[in-house]
Amino acid sequence: MDHCKETGNRLRIECHFDDPADQTNEEIVLQLPTFRSCLRVKAIESRRFAHFMSTNIFIALFSGILLVWRRRKLAAAQYRRMARRIGLV
Repeated sequence: MDHCKETGNRLRIECHFDDPADQTNEEIVLQLPTFRSCLRVKAIESRRFAHFMSTNIFIALFSGILLVWRRRKLAAAQYRRMARRIGLV
């Protein structure tokens, strides 16, 4: 697509060709553009932002859960070692 090379963003447009003088000759087929290039499309940018934010939130939650699990596991191992040294086990 030639119209998307600059940014990759495109905006859907509706074009209608009404020429009353040329309606008798139906052999002429016009191809009207259905998309145009634009710097930003609000819907695409907001979707990308939402995807970015949800990915960051998921990674943060996963990392936090993993951190808490690891700390508890290391603390439990340390308590067991300490109990063995003291002779409680």
